[in-house]
Amino acid sequence: MGASAARDSQYKAGDIHVFPIGAVKVYKGTMLFQRIDGYAYPARSGTVTDVFLGEAMETVDNSGGAAGALSVRVRQRGSIVVALSTAVATDVGIPVYASDDQTVTRTSANNVRVGKVAEIIDTGNVRIQMGTADTPRGRLSKSVAGAANVTLTATEAANHILEFTGALTGDIQVIVPLTDAVDWIVFNNTSGAQTLTVIGASGTGIVVGQGKRAILYSNGTNIVRVTADT
Repeated sequence: MGASAARDSQYKAGDIHVFPIGAVKVYKGTMLFQRIDGYAYPARSGTVTDVFLGEAMETVDNSGGAAGALSVRVRQRGSIVVALSTAVATDVGIPVYASDDQTVTRTSANNVRVGKVAEIIDTGNVRIQMGTADTPRGRLSKSVAGAANVTLTATEAANHILEFTGALTGDIQVIVPLTDAVDWIVFNNTSGAQTLTVIGASGTGIVVGQGKRAILYSNGTNIVRVTADT
């Protein structure tokens, strides 16, 4: 039934929520997952069924109680600093996945995404923008003129549309990150009687014809064609 009078919606800011925790101890400043039993637990690797909740705002010890006996406040938006092995400048913009409650990895297989790298703190730590949803992806127009292979940075490859321009003087490869389940619309807008292959650092790639567009994606091992050249 629709409302017939003003009501108190009990509004609160959308970045903090409370979740019951399992029979565990969670620590302030760590990442939390919701498991299939509905309770919050420290983030972990080796699963794709957990759901990323955010950062614990307090330490809560429910290790001696029943699951759900205590709850924790969770911050679900914003950015936090976590550990990432051998962090480098080109990691900015890449998606990352939890390996434990204070560490992330670039490996997507059997892991849950927790956000994207927003800033490099040092070689072992990064600031991540929390969240599992992508912001709208943009368009890259890049000259690949010449005969040398070209490696896209993580920021460049984060665009959805990749347009390559310039006069080719030899067959080239455009090397993209092998991040699982990332797709691109590729436009080979080059000239010269040469081929352009979109490929990862390993595995097989796809040749996109000059003047043609195709949708390609990474399966984590190879670059795979979705559509024919058009």
